[in-house]
Amino acid sequence: MRSEVDFPKHALGCGRHGILSAVCACKQLRSISIRHSLVTKAQPRESELLEALLISLPELRALQFKEAVENGREEPPSIFGDALIAEVCASHKRGLQLLLMDLSDFEDKFELPLSLRYIFLSNRGRHFKGRAQRLMGDLPCLEELYLILFSGRHFMLSDGIARPTRSESLRCAVFNILAFHAVDNTVGNVNTIHMPKVELLGLVFAIRHSEDEFGVSQRIPVAFRCPQLKECMFQYCYEKDLPLLKQLAGEGAPNLQTVQVAMSRMLSAIGDSPMEPFWSALNGAKNLRTLNIVFQDTLEDEMEILVAGAILVALKVDGLCLPSLLTLAFYSIPLGSTIPGPSFHMGSDPASQGARAVCNSIGLLVDAGILPSLQQIVLSPVSDGAVVHLTGPGPKPDRAPHVSTTFLLPDSCRGRRGWLQPSCSEPGMQSRALASLATLATTGTPKDVDWAMEEAEDLKQAEAQGFGCSLS
Repeated sequence: MRSEVDFPKHALGCGRHGILSAVCACKQLRSISIRHSLVTKAQPRESELLEALLISLPELRALQFKEAVENGREEPPSIFGDALIAEVCASHKRGLQLLLMDLSDFEDKFELPLSLRYIFLSNRGRHFKGRAQRLMGDLPCLEELYLILFSGRHFMLSDGIARPTRSESLRCAVFNILAFHAVDNTVGNVNTIHMPKVELLGLVFAIRHSEDEFGVSQRIPVAFRCPQLKECMFQYCYEKDLPLLKQLAGEGAPNLQTVQVAMSRMLSAIGDSPMEPFWSALNGAKNLRTLNIVFQDTLEDEMEILVAGAILVALKVDGLCLPSLLTLAFYSIPLGSTIPGPSFHMGSDPASQGARAVCNSIGLLVDAGILPSLQQIVLSPVSDGAVVHLTGPGPKPDRAPHVSTTFLLPDSCRGRRGWLQPSCSEPGMQSRALASLATLATTGTPKDVDWAMEEAEDLKQAEAQGFGCSLS
């Protein structure tokens, strides 16, 4: 049974009066969903409410704090679906097992319950007043962890995400940390994050390398050890991000089978050949079977030129070979829209235009021994020059006629807001990982946040907020 109620911020008091005391009297509650309004930057004390609910409700299994949709804004993607909530609520294991907070306001004194299995925390790039080490601690039951829009300035590696990721039960982790900082800046010292059971990993952040006196990057500040990792979703924003991909493709994840790389056409602004270091970074991926490259904001008239160029530059990389790669796929999935992206075209000149040229470019890599095991090319979406999207078999490369080509419809590739749904894990986990990344397109990624000014504004604003509460 569910009920929906609205109450102002002042009703959240933990004393004898207000709705909170009534909610806390319902000792058998298993699931609570609270919707809050973020009209201003003034934040409700979600952590205080969480603490009060945990003390008062011994049977609570799932707790979600979600932003209310206002003024015609789009509903944010749902991370934890009804099926997972039902499963968690039916569990005989005691303690809170699922937590979603889309505006975290923890402080040093607070630690999350050790019973948690599923965590989604977002901070929308706002000032994080706590320390990640005290917040997370060691979470032995943790299975899935989603950290979205945190500032790396307040979420430092050596005492932050490195701790919960030691969990032997963690299978999925998605990190979106803005301006990652390493605490130990000693050259040659790398913070290593061990995730022994992780199968699916999403990395979407800006990494700050240590630099010498001339501003030249010296090393990556973090390394991953993921012996069971099957699939990685990686955001290629800057060339400085690529050493981390190289580390994962090499000794960091020796069983890595699928890599999805989301990239922007703006990469062309960082150098003449942004794809050349990309191919170099993948050169150590000896067991890689599938490579999915997603263009998030390509223009219609440059689709084939951009993709063909990205392919042919691989011929310039000395010693490049992906010996186990079976499938090479290119997708166009807009970052901020649900409509299909720009299409590959089947041109009238079979020798030089459209999707055929892309396939022939890939054939050159096969012929050169760079992709000796390639069996399939996938392109999506592909049009006939009008508005009709094509599906089914496409042209085979002239230099590699044994390689098949498949055109996929936009809907069939299960793409969403700049990302492709992962494939190497159970379906529920796939959907949650994709939904966590899709939240970036609906909330937006803040740039150049003035933290001191934001804190000052937060102190000035103390307006009442509206809440909605769903209980079951």
